[in-house]
Amino acid sequence: MEIVHRIQISRKIITDSESLELMSTEIKGYIFEKYPNSSVFLSLGSFSALMYLVQECYFLVYSAGFNIEKLNFLFEEINEYIDAVENITGLTNYNSKKVIEEKLNVMIYFTVFACLAIIIMYFGYFHSFLCEEIQVVNRMTEILMILPGSLETTSFKR
Repeated sequence: MEIVHRIQISRKIITDSESLELMSTEIKGYIFEKYPNSSVFLSLGSFSALMYLVQECYFLVYSAGFNIEKLNFLFEEINEYIDAVENITGLTNYNSKKVIEEKLNVMIYFTVFACLAIIIMYFGYFHSFLCEEIQVVNRMTEILMILPGSLETTSFKR
């Protein structure tokens, strides 16, 4: 029963609105609707197929008679399910890589535009302000250069 509980938890995570928002429509279809070119048990998506396989395993465990044909058929279905899950996993990895690249591109564009805005603000406002302040400091320096000389000459005259 622990596996059924884990499946229910993973279903809650997968059906979360944030998870669904990140999934492509193709992946949503494979998980919840229909997996293409597959057996009947995968016709309602991989998640329903997993529940079907769990139910079949319970049926084989609790049935009175042992039938090797049913067991072989179950193993074939499990192998088909594994192939489908590997395909869906590959699509999910590709999809998440694409989403990450898109988010990264947005961050790069934001960084470039923010840097350009800062440079424009610097040259548009701060540079002219700093130039004026530098001129004020230069004038004050010139005045201070004149003052010590005049103070020295007056102190020697006394």
